[in-house]
Amino acid sequence: MIRCIIFDCGNTLFTERYALKSLGRIHRGTLGKFGFVISTSKLSKITNIILKKHASEIREAKLPERVFCRELLKRLDARIRLEEYVAEFNVSYWKKIKIFPDVRTVLERLSKKYRLAALCNGKNPTAHHFILKNLKLEKYFEVSGHSEEIGFEKPDRNAFLFVTNVLNVKPEECAMVGDNLNDDVMGAKRVGMTTFWLDRERKNASNQPNFVIHSLMQIEKILDEVRAI
Repeated sequence: MIRCIIFDCGNTLFTERYALKSLGRIHRGTLGKFGFVISTSKLSKITNIILKKHASEIREAKLPERVFCRELLKRLDARIRLEEYVAEFNVSYWKKIKIFPDVRTVLERLSKKYRLAALCNGKNPTAHHFILKNLKLEKYFEVSGHSEEIGFEKPDRNAFLFVTNVLNVKPEECAMVGDNLNDDVMGAKRVGMTTFWLDRERKNASNQPNFVIHSLMQIEKILDEVRAI
């Protein structure tokens, strides 16, 4: 019987899509907080220069925001401390991250029946906790694990076992919900968890997870049907 549901975070509970579209405005706003005014056209021109310089890193998704910020301040000859700028930029960026419409209702309902946990990969645990707190999601999770803090990244079995150990439950008593077939689904299946692949964009069907869902709203009904068997 399922007693615990573990949720991935990025692209499962919330999306960075709007924040990414707002990068220019966020940088302009951050510069403005330090008294540096720049036009949209000038910022766009400098941004294109930086992106061209780091094209290979961008293709591999390995360009840290810190590197971009350092290049930006250097090319603007802005006398702003990098650490202060990055900290201010990050907070502004994280505040632009949006929760998916189905999340709050689903967590509210499921928290009355199951123990809930969050399990996230990434490089910045501060971002993880800030976003969950800013979106008012922290209260739903007994455990909120980030790979940098627990020492293991999904799909490593130890990432999932971290949650089961803290909650004192067996892997087969847990369900894992996430959008990544390898990290979330296959990793959880290898330790014996029931798996839900969240395919919000209906990319393609897959027989790897136990269940394919297109909205978190489907989870409760599926688990109720499983319990009734």
